[in-house]
Amino acid sequence: MSADAGVQTPPSAAGALAAPAAGSGGAPGAAQGPAPVISLMVEADRANMYDDATNWLCLPGEKYDLCTKDLDATVVRADGTTELEPHVVAEDPKFDCFYVYPTVSNDSGSNSDLRANQEELDVVSAQAARYTRHCRMFAPLYRQVTLGALNGGGITDEARNIGYLDVISAFNRYLTHYNEGRGFVLIGHSQGSGVLRRVIADQIDGREELRKRMIAAHLIGSSVAVPEGMDVGGAFKNVPVCRSNDQFGCVISYATFRATSAPPSNSRFGKVMDGRAICANPGALGGGKGVLTPYFFTDSQAAFARGQGDMISTKFITMPEFLEAECVDRDEFTYLALTVLADPSDPRADDISGDITADWGLHLVDVHIAMGNLVELAASEYAAFAAQP
Repeated sequence: MSADAGVQTPPSAAGALAAPAAGSGGAPGAAQGPAPVISLMVEADRANMYDDATNWLCLPGEKYDLCTKDLDATVVRADGTTELEPHVVAEDPKFDCFYVYPTVSNDSGSNSDLRANQEELDVVSAQAARYTRHCRMFAPLYRQVTLGALNGGGITDEARNIGYLDVISAFNRYLTHYNEGRGFVLIGHSQGSGVLRRVIADQIDGREELRKRMIAAHLIGSSVAVPEGMDVGGAFKNVPVCRSNDQFGCVISYATFRATSAPPSNSRFGKVMDGRAICANPGALGGGKGVLTPYFFTDSQAAFARGQGDMISTKFITMPEFLEAECVDRDEFTYLALTVLADPSDPRADDISGDITADWGLHLVDVHIAMGNLVELAASEYAAFAAQP
């Protein structure tokens, strides 16, 4: 379980992270010679934290890179037939992805440590690793606000800031040692999206040389504000909502609820203090209904209505033409309304799991329900980015 819960930057953090001047990045192929190195200001106690490969869940080239392992899926069709879908890691990916995971830590106290437990391993596999079909994936561990702190309701700005400053250090390590002028996609869910929203607002939105390298941001399960009736402004001054598959330099964000269960008034998702929350449907960025391509853990989602689970040996399943979604404006909420295209007469399952409470909706599976769409959107966004003059 995870929650974004409106992060504010304490004055001490804003001052410590003032962006230094840097060289300018350009469109792919436009620069001659090595691309300028862009760096961020990092607090002294974190300066070398991410030199250590063990502080990364996914780091390209490392032997234990978790984002390249055990990602094959079984395709389960409506007629009950199945097919193995091998996951193929891109041999020469042209762009990068940087992922920050949601609240999953069961560590004691307000903040987690930097040791990966099963919950961190599982979430990076479910939400980030599949992007390696097209990009290099960088996924740092960070001292996030824990589930215990979230459930206890006593989250302080100091606790939030610990994780944020860790991510700044990791992103700086990526920029200064691995980026080399490449375009990147930022990916997060819930707390991870909230952290990346701050990174964009503080470090990228106002820095053209760095903003030019951001292909897109996939900030899922978080409330990103725009002014009423507009696609830019609010949370970001220069980063618009993605409204087509061939747009770049934009943000995709949504919070998921069942079409039959709108968010109640006490929900924290799909609404903002000022303006409207972004909803960009990954199945139909231009608007209307769109079919989603989900990827679920096999042991968390039934594929068949009646038995037959022994037919599946892969860690993941995907079910084509099974989920449909559209963005809905209702009262103060803007959210992704999900419909399961169930057919009781066929052998496939008739519903999905992932509900928590009415106010949380389908937050647990925000990413899972559209994993295939998000991965392919990253590829199409890069194609548009790379086609710049």
